[in-house]
Amino acid sequence: MLIQDEYGFFTTTPQRSLFSGMIRTAVVVLLAFILALEGCSSEQKPEKKAKGESKTLKEKRSLDILTPVIDGDLDAIRKAVESGTDVNGVNELGYTPLMLAATGRCSNCEAVIPLLVELGADLEFKYQGQRRFTHKGMTALMLAVSNGRWRQTEIFLEQGANVNASDDMGDSALHWATGYCNIQIDGVFESIRPKEYCSKIVKILISNGAFLDATNKVNRTALELASTNANLVSVNELIAANATVTPASLTGARAKEFEHNSLESNYTYIISALRKAYARQVQEAGSN
Repeated sequence: MLIQDEYGFFTTTPQRSLFSGMIRTAVVVLLAFILALEGCSSEQKPEKKAKGESKTLKEKRSLDILTPVIDGDLDAIRKAVESGTDVNGVNELGYTPLMLAATGRCSNCEAVIPLLVELGADLEFKYQGQRRFTHKGMTALMLAVSNGRWRQTEIFLEQGANVNASDDMGDSALHWATGYCNIQIDGVFESIRPKEYCSKIVKILISNGAFLDATNKVNRTALELASTNANLVSVNELIAANATVTPASLTGARAKEFEHNSLESNYTYIISALRKAYARQVQEAGSN
């Protein structure tokens, strides 16, 4: 009769006894081998300890600037950079000091951001970590936008951030404002901002030259994202700025309206706005 032993193998009763004995012997030999290796490598332990000390020192130097950034201590930030701390260094999650300031995690962000830029912080430094709702290639501006931080958004643009930079998924700051704004709830993203801040950010980005019809890697425009996400104010802002209404915008909104099954949902008003704008654009194209 076949039975299953403690290691998950199926065998007969006599074979199981023999197999178990072989396993026990192998385990004893393996343990002896491991103990012998530990004895031979004992002289290398001080070197490993030194490496650990080096890592701790590196982390401490990183904290020399991250802590005052969070506290909004401008003098301490300047002192840390002047003493050799890398203003573009990243923490264990992959965020630079400028990126942390972008999320609003400092008590004096409006002053911290310009100071970090003055001290050499790279406005176009791209995030290379991997966290929920955070794409690789995001810039500090995109992080400010995705967190609904309209004032930080303005400051980054005043400092010269590229409004049309894109992350590794092809999303620009405008894509983040219309499609993903204010959904960060993990890690350093803890505070939820009023939804209208996102629409305000859309207006700020448009006024600073954001490309209205840029597509990401799945060929979606900011207007399509706003339509799918029931962002009526942003839809109206984009239409007023003459963003192109694509069939995908209407299709996405109609699908969502059917899904929600409500005539009172934003999708009803969005579809109406898109249809009017689409008809106008077709007429203007025909007259040209």
